[in-house]
Amino acid sequence: MNRLTDFLRQGDGVEPVVAGLAVTVAAALIALAAGWKVGVLILVAIVALIACALALARTLRLAAAPGAGWPLRHTDERLRLVLERAHEAYIAIDGAGRVREWNPAAETMFGWRWEEAVGRVLAELIIPEHQREAHQERIERYLETGQGLGPRREFFAVHRDGSEVPVEVSVTAIETDGEVLFHGFVRDITERKLLEEEQAKAEVRAERTARIDAVTRLPTRHAWGEELVWEVARAGRTHQPLCIALIDLDGFVAYAEANGVRPGQRLLRKVGSAWRLAVRGSDVLSRYEGHRFAVLLPDCPLTEARSVIERLRSAAPDGHTISAGLAEWDRHEQADALIDRAEFALYRAARDGRDRIVVAA
Repeated sequence: MNRLTDFLRQGDGVEPVVAGLAVTVAAALIALAAGWKVGVLILVAIVALIACALALARTLRLAAAPGAGWPLRHTDERLRLVLERAHEAYIAIDGAGRVREWNPAAETMFGWRWEEAVGRVLAELIIPEHQREAHQERIERYLETGQGLGPRREFFAVHRDGSEVPVEVSVTAIETDGEVLFHGFVRDITERKLLEEEQAKAEVRAERTARIDAVTRLPTRHAWGEELVWEVARAGRTHQPLCIALIDLDGFVAYAEANGVRPGQRLLRKVGSAWRLAVRGSDVLSRYEGHRFAVLLPDCPLTEARSVIERLRSAAPDGHTISAGLAEWDRHEQADALIDRAEFALYRAARDGRDRIVVAA
């Protein structure tokens, strides 16, 4: 009923009804003036009433149509309510950069009340000082070329208290009555940025975990391999010697089976700590895998490298012995080929009775 009332109030559908009534009245007056018989008068009146009823039915049909009968002012009111209740900040500025609209979410996000913000230059309210010139240039470029607004963008806006607020903003320009207004919707992305930071930290931790062995706190095989590739390239440029050694802790599997996992880990940790002190400062000691260790010895000839590995044999804790395969870079091979030679030398050391150092051919 309210929709019909609003519809009739606008004037849409009123004219057919009024026209029907007018026909009825006119027919009656004409019949009386001409002295027509009562029956004819009634017939004319019925016809006029039928026309009036048809017009009224059409009016009701139109009023019931979806979306019909809503005045523009109702649409504007609904839009105003949507913007007032939106979770995103809505800001409209003119070509001079002055605020024309500022919804409650903008008040909450930036700390400026509506009456304080409207009429002020937006850049002075929320744009960082070092970005204000670029902000104004984008406005001017759009007014001149119709381009330059771009897609959604992120930046750090400024709160009234001076703190920074990470935001994502999308802007649309609309021209009305010859004036261009820029309508911006601004979303606070603080939570998203915090999540991204946590993810970045987690990735760093994962990378650090991948590069540092959790038991011995020595570099992992992956990290050691990266260092080896770099040192091979450097040795090729500087013509300095380079050696590597792969070392097994003899009898470790039997020791771990007899004593358990934790004592086995403690032994590996003791080995790592002792050997870290026994190698040279430029050497890279790594837990290669399981109970195998690797040593990268840059700028080290084979005789000196053997002396370093002998020191590791002496430093092995609790009377444990080691088997080692030692290889010197031949100045042509890739890092993988050098590792293969050291592994074969280690295999020979184990095959020949362990507790020894075998130099690769």
